[in-house]
Amino acid sequence: MSQSKKQSLEKLVEKNLKKTDFLIEKVEKLEKDFKRFQLMNLLRFLIIIVPIFLAVLYLIPFFRQIFEAYSPFLDFLNQFR
Repeated sequence: MSQSKKQSLEKLVEKNLKKTDFLIEKVEKLEKDFKRFQLMNLLRFLIIIVPIFLAVLYLIPFFRQIFEAYSPFLDFLNQFR
């Protein structure tokens, strides 16, 4: 192989290595961003769903008490059907 071809190949390999390093850095940054995005989605889900779930757990006995308190009135209204 001639000297010029060798030098051009070395330059190409060097360029390729630089671009590969650049791409590796970008991919690592994207992976970090993706993990952060997943964590934020999980937190958003928990912030929205957990209070709703707890509210339902708290409100079921509350509604049961209300229904028991108003059941005589509802029975009275059902007599007129």
